[in-house]
Amino acid sequence: QYWFHTDVVSRLPFGLEYVLNTPSHHRMHHRPPGNCNYAGVLIIWDRMFGTFVPETTRRDYFGLADQPQTFDMLKLNVNHLQRMGNIYRA
Repeated sequence: QYWFHTDVVSRLPFGLEYVLNTPSHHRMHHRPPGNCNYAGVLIIWDRMFGTFVPETTRRDYFGLADQPQTFDMLKLNVNHLQRMGNIYRA
């Protein structure tokens, strides 16, 4: 799955983007809030199950919407649990 993470491929010819997963589809998968374009190879599954979201404008914004401001491994590994606890308490 190397080619999903490249900037060399822009658009695929012959309607192949309708069937195959591409870097633009994969960028939408990683763009917050995510929850779309789960396909590993064939994007047709996302189209069939309603989880496909096309990339209308390119924005290279990936990862968590609220970035942790630390490189401490312990804090990074429990960050998700702390966030879930905060949601539960609210």
